[in-house]
Amino acid sequence: MKRPRVNRQAVVGTVLEYVWMIFGMFIYSFGWLACIMPANTLGGGAAGLSLLFYHITGLPIGVLLLIGGTIVGWNFGMKTIFCIAMLSVTMSVLQPLLAAVTPAGQTLFALDPVSDRILLVILGGIIAGIGIAICFRQGGSTGGTDIIAMIVNKYKTISYGRIVMTVDSMIILSSLFVGDMGVDSVIYGFVVTAVLGYTVDVIQAGNQQSSQIFVFTRRYEAMADQIIATTRHSATILDATGWLSLIHISEPTRLTTAPQPKPPTVRLDGRQSIAPMRNIAFPNLLKTFREYVLMTAGLLIYSFGWIACIKPMEVAAGGGTGLAMIVSHTAAEMWGVDIRIGTVFLTINAFLLLLSGLTVGWNFGFKTLFCIVVASGFMALMEPYFMVHYPPSGDVLGLDDKLLTIILGALLAGAGMAVCFTAGGATGGTDIVAKIFHKYWGVAYGKVIIYTDILIIGSTLLVGYGLSDVVYGYIVTVVVGTSVDLLMAGSQQSNQIFIVTADYDRMAEAILHEADRGVTLIDATGGYSRHEIRIVMVVCYKRDAGHVLRIARDVDPKAFVTIASVSGTYGEGFRKLTQLR
Repeated sequence: MKRPRVNRQAVVGTVLEYVWMIFGMFIYSFGWLACIMPANTLGGGAAGLSLLFYHITGLPIGVLLLIGGTIVGWNFGMKTIFCIAMLSVTMSVLQPLLAAVTPAGQTLFALDPVSDRILLVILGGIIAGIGIAICFRQGGSTGGTDIIAMIVNKYKTISYGRIVMTVDSMIILSSLFVGDMGVDSVIYGFVVTAVLGYTVDVIQAGNQQSSQIFVFTRRYEAMADQIIATTRHSATILDATGWLSLIHISEPTRLTTAPQPKPPTVRLDGRQSIAPMRNIAFPNLLKTFREYVLMTAGLLIYSFGWIACIKPMEVAAGGGTGLAMIVSHTAAEMWGVDIRIGTVFLTINAFLLLLSGLTVGWNFGFKTLFCIVVASGFMALMEPYFMVHYPPSGDVLGLDDKLLTIILGALLAGAGMAVCFTAGGATGGTDIVAKIFHKYWGVAYGKVIIYTDILIIGSTLLVGYGLSDVVYGYIVTVVVGTSVDLLMAGSQQSNQIFIVTADYDRMAEAILHEADRGVTLIDATGGYSRHEIRIVMVVCYKRDAGHVLRIARDVDPKAFVTIASVSGTYGEGFRKLTQLR
């Protein structure tokens, strides 16, 4: 009898998965023990619960984790069991080791547990988030409150998310009754949970997020061919019917791209007249002028946030501006050369634009050039002014709080960027690098930008910045990105509603007349019933989604409805497509 052949590749892959999980648990444990625990803070999850019992019983955290797993049970998967066991081991090993090498009253990173508490909490959340994300990517899990949610959900119909959130909140709030912890520990505990979750989301989904774009047009064939030819992405054509127009969108239509000649104008005397010259489109000129005014205002706010708030705090972040600050700081500290940030910003972007033009193409637009030049000019003007008027603390706004100052600066920088983006501008920087990597190596834009920013911020350790400055740099990057996303998408976000119902005619009529929203019917086949059906699709502003749902309920209470957020909607009834740059 032949022995079954062993798939060596599969075995090696499995071994590597478990090695990565061990590495992830080590990082996760390090974040909790080296940062969060010295900050006298609890978080959610299994580690937070173990820290709670550690403060009560004094037992090693690893032992408590192992006891918890035994009580709950081990019926939730081999990888989860392995991760819980390894987490117990790594925490049991690291806890006495870190205690032996760390001076009393201090932390491993020479940060004060009192004055630098927020930095320890954020740094610990980031490190722990990286560790658990590595574990998740290999199919592992740390159990903890997820297991509690599993048990409760089995006997009570309560959603997992609500249970996990409730349990984590109870763990963090319990710090009020433990030792010398107080209200501040509760606040910092929620900060830990938020930072850890955000880090996991960025690493897990940052390079996986995609956009689903629906384009409603009669020129669907030309549209699909152009998308495939220029973006190297496929396109799918769906059969649908516009309920308002009652025109089948997928029907072939004879449309030519060339403009049709207009018949000549004939005068009363029978002679052909010459077509009059078209007047200059003043509305377009005013629109363009308004866009450039908005870009200038946005760049002014952007530059103020960096020069007046972030730079005095000696914090460097990602992007072209962060890199310019690092270069300027390094030149002054190491070589005694005073180079203005605006000059460095312009030089870096000029080099990147030249490189992009030679590799990707000269398709970045005049607005990008305008924004780079104007931002450089504002920075060059602001920097010497504020250097003269800086108070001894460097805090121009007089907030007397480094964290608050850089958060305000990041909010201002993000708001300025959002205003600039809305008008069709761009500040260059790492976006150009992402474009180059995407063309030649097919790497996602978001992934390149994230890794580039991490590299830029991490490099500050080599040029005289401290670890705390690195943490502040990541805070700046996160706040800038978040504020841009909120301001850019807040007013444009819509809901895409799919309604599966047998009574689609009456549903479409009701939504069309009562909600005053266009409706599209999409032909589909039920995967279970194998019956041909029609899906009612509605796109509306979020404020109108409730009204549409009430209509759907009244027409067919048994209808199946899904709602998805849409980050941008252009066309009839929304922003014009011509406003998209």
